[in-house]
Amino acid sequence: FDDCTNLSEIDLGKKVSYLGKRAFAQTLSLSKLTLSDNIEFIGDDALWNATYTQLVVPATVQNIPAAFYNKSTLQKIVVDAENKVYTSDDLGALYNKDQSELIKFPQSSTSLSYTTPESTLTVKNSAFKNNDHITKVVLTNVTTIEDSAFDDCTNLSEIDLGKKVSYLGKRAFAQTLSLSKLTLS
Repeated sequence: FDDCTNLSEIDLGKKVSYLGKRAFAQTLSLSKLTLSDNIEFIGDDALWNATYTQLVVPATVQNIPAAFYNKSTLQKIVVDAENKVYTSDDLGALYNKDQSELIKFPQSSTSLSYTTPESTLTVKNSAFKNNDHITKVVLTNVTTIEDSAFDDCTNLSEIDLGKKVSYLGKRAFAQTLSLSKLTLS
């Protein structure tokens, strides 16, 4: 499906386990990608320059490669409630099942502010990276902010680290040029 510029929606069904190199590269009209229940292997650049805005994760998926959620066009991640490894919230952020780790806040989410649930302890590597819309983040009970977590969030102007942050990774706030208020723990 390389260079199918008018392809707008992909549902990989229940049996697809392998996506070859450039399988859906350059699908520039893609708005929704639904993963297969059996996805096991994703080839190099399988989704290179694909522009989907919504990622749907079925109950059976146990590993989501970063290539799926590190998309500049991604606005929302939706995880089936029966998934045993992942969950998502109403704004489309991806978490591990118990929400102790915020894995990814979609790069093109139009939400201007975000507050982590009380259960969230870690903001994972590059979780908010390159989000140009978010302006305010409140980290309720977070203890760890990993490398590049907020790197290049150009409009992030305010962040409240809560009272428990004890670790800030390398480049955690690099290139957050609009940051005017940082409340330290």
